[in-house]
Amino acid sequence: MAVLAAPVKRRRRAVRRVPPTLLLFVLVPVAVEGFWVFWPALQGFYLSLTNWDGVSAPTFVGLDNYAEMLSDDIFGTAALDTVI
Repeated sequence: MAVLAAPVKRRRRAVRRVPPTLLLFVLVPVAVEGFWVFWPALQGFYLSLTNWDGVSAPTFVGLDNYAEMLSDDIFGTAALDTVI
């Protein structure tokens, strides 16, 4: 004997709209953080890829500054002291 069951109806979740006040509470600190932290960090990284004396226009040197830094004995000692 076969038993037929009624199809199970599943409720759909209602799509919730995010209140504008909540967006302001989240987006304003993210914008401030981006302006005060991330933008200067990106500028600092860009300047680390250049040869710049602070007065004339910077010249792009790529990773040469990092290669010079890694071959410097004083930097190696300072990095080791920092790790220790």
